[in-house]
Amino acid sequence: NPEGRSVYKTSLEQAIARGQKRNAVAPGMHAELGYLYLEEGDSTAALQHFQQERVLFPESARFMDRVISQIEPSKAVAGGQN
Repeated sequence: NPEGRSVYKTSLEQAIARGQKRNAVAPGMHAELGYLYLEEGDSTAALQHFQQERVLFPESARFMDRVISQIEPSKAVAGGQN
């Protein structure tokens, strides 16, 4: 439901903000938030979060590159080579 989705999105944003203060964002948080933005039609915000996930967790690079290339093929490695 849209209300629950909004609450979940806000919770993710707050968890990421808390994690950034401690330099300890949990794996998958940016990817999950990016997915929510993508579902809302905000591909720019989605790409930013997918790229951030890729940078923070290089082990996710192959998956994130594939997701990013589905949105915008020219941005598949915008987060850097890993």
